[in-house]
Amino acid sequence: MKKFLVMLVMLVGVFAMTGCGSSSLVGNIIKDEGSLVKIMDEFKNLDGLKGKEILIFQDVNMYTGETGNRVVINILKPGTDDEVDNYEYRGGWSKARPVQLSGSGKAIDNCIPL
Repeated sequence: MKKFLVMLVMLVGVFAMTGCGSSSLVGNIIKDEGSLVKIMDEFKNLDGLKGKEILIFQDVNMYTGETGNRVVINILKPGTDDEVDNYEYRGGWSKARPVQLSGSGKAIDNCIPL
């Protein structure tokens, strides 16, 4: 539950920052909210995700620095309640990679809507 609350606070902060900014993908995506919005819009329009409800599994990680911008996100595979896919952004989105889950409980109980 604590992890869920931390993630929720982080996401609210990220989405609060996305209200304005330029659309350039160069620079720091954490400071340039317009870039982050553009990256996430691209994500929502990927094959298999477009028009579907996207549920984030546990967390989203964003990195910026000398190696460039990177976003790592795990989502509940649309149409399932216990399959998670991993996506990574590095100048473009990767294809879905299945995540091996362990432990008890259902994946869907650890998700929040994008």
